[in-house]
Amino acid sequence: MNFKVIFKCMLLAGLPFLAACNSDDTDLQMVQPLQLCVSTGVSESRAVVDGWFLPEGGQLGVSLVAADGTAYDGKSYNNIPYTATGNGYDTPQTWSCTGSVVPSLSTTLGKAVAYYPYNESVTDLTANPIETASQTDYMYSGWYSYLYYATPKANLTMNHAMAVIKVKVDKADIAYTNVVSMTIHGDMIGSSAILNATDGTLSSISGLGESITIKKEDGLKVTEDDEYITVEMLVIPDSSITSGNLVISVRVDDGSGSALNTINIDISSAISQPLVSGKKYYCFKN
Repeated sequence: MNFKVIFKCMLLAGLPFLAACNSDDTDLQMVQPLQLCVSTGVSESRAVVDGWFLPEGGQLGVSLVAADGTAYDGKSYNNIPYTATGNGYDTPQTWSCTGSVVPSLSTTLGKAVAYYPYNESVTDLTANPIETASQTDYMYSGWYSYLYYATPKANLTMNHAMAVIKVKVDKADIAYTNVVSMTIHGDMIGSSAILNATDGTLSSISGLGESITIKKEDGLKVTEDDEYITVEMLVIPDSSITSGNLVISVRVDDGSGSALNTINIDISSAISQPLVSGKKYYCFKN
């Protein structure tokens, strides 16, 4: 499902203008630089976090370079924060540059790339650290090209770097329903990695084969209806591993913490294809 959010562009100054030279040379067209604007939509692979919009106050990290990858007009426009105003539902959501350096477009052809959420310590958008502990839905745009003063808006498509393991449990089969935590042990998923925002590549994946535990109070997503409890965990997939296993356990209690129960789901040797970023994988316990 495609969702497209249109964001307002703001110009630093007016339209291009012509200026005559003070010589017999042919007149040159002089262009007043315009601020780089961004709009964003979400790719069809959106399967991780529900909702159409990024959170109000959320930030993208944006970089602008020349078409050949060098500094744009000799200036460094690296990891510039763009902040969202409005939630997209009650109020329109717009993006504006909130950094001290404002990317400006001239007649030079350029390209831009972005990632979410913004991290001020990132110096290279090909080496953005990500992790599972915070259960953050990390995203990347890839390059958006053909930017210059006449086309100053980068219409970015944000893609998901993480995958989700989703467990659905029948309430009739368990004694307690208050979810405490979820643990996944598997050789196809990791707990941290490096994300390249220009192409979505994940490298230096660590924690493969180790147990990853997320508590409900630390961001584990839990929903329920009259029949089922659904628990979701964001994980980092290693797509180079073509088959493997997952052992999942969900801890529940009676609400007071005095009575615990563990729901185990073992799907060892059941996975015969790589796990893919941006996808949700379902496991059922009934």
